Amino acid sequence: ASLLSNLLDDFGCVVYFYQYEDHEGDKVTISTKSDLEEAFSVYEELREINPSKIITLKLFLRTSSHSSSSLGRSHESFNSSNVTPPSLVSPSSTSTTPST
Repeated sequence: ASLLSNLLDDFGCVVYFYQYEDHEGDKVTISTKSDLEEAFSVYEELREINPSKIITLKLFLRTSSHSSSSLGRSHESFNSSNVTPPSLVSPSSTSTTPST
């Protein structure tokens, strides 16, 4: 099952990736598929550089019921279900926090 399928099961509604927290602690808005791919890419790079350190990728989510016009535009530009998260991501190493 894909990450988005698991989130749909867990939250009971469609969930979108809204933001992620970068390695400096800044929140970065996900507006395109490449933004989300960049988040996973940096996560993998940091894991390779620091194999003995716990590296986390914190994703901030929004549900389909959120009524932000910018959210609607951002998800028309890409289908995040086509983004494959790193194979090493496990629930204990990835934080997912619903954003309200």
